[in-house]
Amino acid sequence: MAVSILTITHGNVGKELLATANTMLGKLPLKCETLSVSNTCNPDELLLEAQRICQKIDEGDGVL
Repeated sequence: MAVSILTITHGNVGKELLATANTMLGKLPLKCETLSVSNTCNPDELLLEAQRICQKIDEGDGVL
C-alpha cells in the first residue's frame, strides 16, 4: 500500500505539473490525480468530486 496524491489547482496548473513529473520521472511511484477548479465552480460539487477521486485513488494509506 502507498499514499496517493490529489492535486487541486486553478486552471490546468495541476495537470501540467503532473505531465511534467511524468515526463521527467517516467512512471510515477504513487497514484496521482488532479482536480482543476475555477472561480465559477460550485464548491459543493467540487467537494463531491474531490471525495470521489480520493475514494478512487486511495490504496489504503490515504490521500494527500
